[in-house]
Formats: sequence, structure tokens, C-alpha cells
Amino acid sequence: MQYALQVTCVAGGHLARQRNDTAKAVSYYEKAAAARPDDASVNLALAELYRQTGKPDAAMGAYEKALAQSKDKKDKKPILRALADL
Repeated sequence: MQYALQVTCVAGGHLARQRNDTAKAVSYYEKAAAARPDDASVNLALAELYRQTGKPDAAMGAYEKALAQSKDKKDKKPILRALADL
């Protein structure tokens, strides 16, 4: 059930992001992260939105979570670059 909730929230976040509704996108992604806290992709999406909206502290926290959740070195490199650019 948690997976279905996460998928629904991620889809809502993507749609809101396409419509430039950042507040709604953040809300959806936060719900998705709560439903599946081990999913790096959701925290990465959140981090990018936080960065775009001028919330570097929140972005850093989300990037750090995504980094901790990433299992593959190739997935960690772009996150480390994003952290360095904050």
C-alpha cells in the first residue's frame, strides 16, 4: 500500500512541477518521501525543488538523505556535485 501511495504522490509532484506549481509539487514529494523514506529519487526531486525555490538548507538536507539512500557510486556523483554547488 505504501508503494501505491508513493507512486501516486510522485506522479502528482511531477504534474505539479510541469505546471510550475512548486508548492504543490513539494507537498506531493514530501508525502511520497514519508510513504517510502528509503527512496533516494524522491529526496533528490525534493532537493532540486528546494534549491530552485531558494531554500538551500532544506535542499542540503534532502540531498544528504538522497546520498545516504543511494546504493550505487554512479548515482552518488551528481548528488555530491549538487551539494558542492549549494
